[in-house]
Amino acid sequence: MTAIAKTLVFLTLVAGVGAVVFATAVYTQRPGWFGDDVPEGAVPRGHVVMNFKTLARETDTQGKVAGAASALWGQRLKALQDAEDLRKSRKAEYVKLLAAARTAPNGFAELAEDPATGLLNVTTPGKAVIGPDGKNLAGADTLEAQIAKSIDRMTTDLTPKIVKHLVDVKRLQGEISDVQAKLTRQRTIREDLQNEAAYLGAARVNVAEQQGTAERRLKQLDLRLKTFGPQN
Repeated sequence: MTAIAKTLVFLTLVAGVGAVVFATAVYTQRPGWFGDDVPEGAVPRGHVVMNFKTLARETDTQGKVAGAASALWGQRLKALQDAEDLRKSRKAEYVKLLAAARTAPNGFAELAEDPATGLLNVTTPGKAVIGPDGKNLAGADTLEAQIAKSIDRMTTDLTPKIVKHLVDVKRLQGEISDVQAKLTRQRTIREDLQNEAAYLGAARVNVAEQQGTAERRLKQLDLRLKTFGPQN
């Protein structure tokens, strides 16, 4: 047997052994496409499912999850749409309240809380808010118009009267100053007269005492002179 033949036989033997080993490995490591070993629960992330039953179960699970997510999304969408409709309706009511707060004769009202929703009941406002004058508080524009009217009245009607009264006050202040000066002079004159009356009163007492003394002395002299007259 030649060397070439021996080499071919050896290569054929090696190829045969390799084929047997490969076939054995493929058989032992074959995927169980039609097997019954279905793992419990969802397939872990990164794990490759190797049989049709597990794939069917995984597909069914994912379908249920997708259906639940879709239903939840639909519920959330419905809740969002309801909330948006409620917001629009309440916005319209707030627009009415704001318009009333600007222009209505009864501009402000008390808003009660709805116990069911916890929101302010804007559809049926409560009793009107009472102003400082004891009447229903009017809207802001109405109050501004009243203030503007009052300012205009003050400018056109009251200001000239105020100027005239200021002139009268200044004139009266001058008269009061004159009267006060006269009163001061009268007080000074009265005090002088009172002082003079007190002085004259004291002088009168002295004169009266001296006159009484002189009269008594005169009587004494008359009696004394009579002793020197002719005796009967």
